[in-house]
Amino acid sequence: MKAVRWQWALLLCICALGIGCASGVSSNSQSSQSNGQSENAVSNPQAVASSSANITWTTNQPASSEVEYGTTTAYANTSPLDPTLTMSHSVTLTGLTKSTLYHYRVISVNAHGGQTTSGDLTFATK
Repeated sequence: MKAVRWQWALLLCICALGIGCASGVSSNSQSSQSNGQSENAVSNPQAVASSSANITWTTNQPASSEVEYGTTTAYANTSPLDPTLTMSHSVTLTGLTKSTLYHYRVISVNAHGGQTTSGDLTFATK
């Protein structure tokens, strides 16, 4: 069976729940990592939240949704995996501490098993 190669374009936006997107987030947009079956790019991280944040991104093929996050790049927390294959992803992070810098990265896996992980990004809660 021939391996399927594909490329993703991710567009991330962290939106404060009930507030919408806003500027003022620190971000460190880096090259993403993949398992060799896919590549992606991340751009436009944008907003801030207080005790919760909604992280959204898009892919050019249907894929699952998951976010690793924490106060360091060790990413001590992982959102529940949403196995629904979609091109528009949304994960809500809750229980965040106010006035805290968080590191996060998104993970999506397509129907062919191609996993893509974004580079490290950050946001600060208010």
